[in-house]
Amino acid sequence: MKHETIEKLKKLPVTHSAMAHAFSYAISSGLLAIILLSLWIMGIPFQNKLPIIILPVIALDFLLINKWHKIAKKETAPEK
Repeated sequence: MKHETIEKLKKLPVTHSAMAHAFSYAISSGLLAIILLSLWIMGIPFQNKLPIIILPVIALDFLLINKWHKIAKKETAPEK
C-alpha cells in the first residue's frame, strides 16, 4: 500500500461497533480453527459434522457482538 493510503486509514475513526465485530469474529474464527484442528489431529472424521460444529460458533459470534455492543453503548453514553 502507498504511504498516503495508510495514513488516511489511520485517521479513520474506529467505532465501538466495528471493534465489537472484529473481536467477536476473531474469537469465533479462532475457536472454530481450534476445534477443527483438534478433531483433525485426533483423527476424528468431521467433514459430515461441519454444520453441527459451525452453527454453535456462529451463534457464539452473534452473542459476543450483542454483548460488546451493549458494553460499548454504556461506555459511550453521555453522563447524566
